[in-house]
Amino acid sequence: MKIIGFIFTALIIFTGCQEKDIQTQRKECREEGKKFTVKKVFNFREGKYEEKGECK
Repeated sequence: MKIIGFIFTALIIFTGCQEKDIQTQRKECREEGKKFTVKKVFNFREGKYEEKGECK
C-alpha cells in the first residue's frame, strides 16, 4: 500500500512540472492584462537554445 501511495504522489508531482507551450502562455498572459516576452535561453544539458516565455 505504501508503494502505491508513493507512485501516485510521484505522478502528481511530475505531472505538475510540465511547461505549457508558448501560444498558451501568451494567451493566458494577455487575458491577465500583462506583457508577454519570449527569450532564447541556453539549455546546458542539451547544448541547444530554447525559447522561454515570460509574463511581466
